[in-house]
Amino acid sequence: MLKGLNINKKLLKRLTIVPILFICYVLFLNPEVILEEQCPNKPYSLTIVKHGTGIFDKKIVLIYYKINGKTVAVGDLVFFENFDRDIDVTWDTNTDDGTWWIDKSAHLTMTYAKNFKGDLDKKDIDFDYGTVQ
Repeated sequence: MLKGLNINKKLLKRLTIVPILFICYVLFLNPEVILEEQCPNKPYSLTIVKHGTGIFDKKIVLIYYKINGKTVAVGDLVFFENFDRDIDVTWDTNTDDGTWWIDKSAHLTMTYAKNFKGDLDKKDIDFDYGTVQ
């Protein structure tokens, strides 16, 4: 027992677990699908998911790259950074040589405001599905 308080150690442990679980929920759980994009006429797709509710507008956003609906790779778009939903996805469709599994890639561009003045910045991400074959 702690001196001056009528709390035993078991109750104290339970009381400390609750804030830890709440912090984990705020940071990592509560996934929200931001964007689902399917490549036309090909088995490639990607899903962008925001995890957590964010603290001070800092988010964890992951990109799930999929082939035939199965996740083959996971990349991070932002990790404890500000996140805006202006995302453009461009698919490389140069498959004239018949090697669609090698030539297929996705290019993502995220545009976001750097400050309150409205200055814009952008982040580009490229992923080649040929790397997971």
